[in-house]
Amino acid sequence: MKVETLSKMVPFFDFSAVERIYVDFVRHNFIAMKVDHMKEKVTKKSLMELAIQEQVRERQEMEKKMQKLIKTMDHFERAKREEAAPLIEASFQRCLALWLKRNSAMNTNNSLRLN
Repeated sequence: MKVETLSKMVPFFDFSAVERIYVDFVRHNFIAMKVDHMKEKVTKKSLMELAIQEQVRERQEMEKKMQKLIKTMDHFERAKREEAAPLIEASFQRCLALWLKRNSAMNTNNSLRLN
């Protein structure tokens, strides 16, 4: 089937979009394609350009997904720290109270020994 024929069958896409879809099908081994070198509608250069454009687009999509994932992880880490902060503060206050209690008991014992 020629790309022109396929393009006529799908009138709501322009020729270049149909050609890109066709190239994707070939690239993923869904169909086999013969290139008519006489007409040179689909050339090796145009296929390479389409493949490069596709790779760039996929890389950009992957980078967007990574940025979204990084933001999500950052949100979870921040939430975890905000959740842990009161617990750390409470633990510190308990340790401080215990230390002050022991310190005052030691000071009381030392002052009794001195007298």
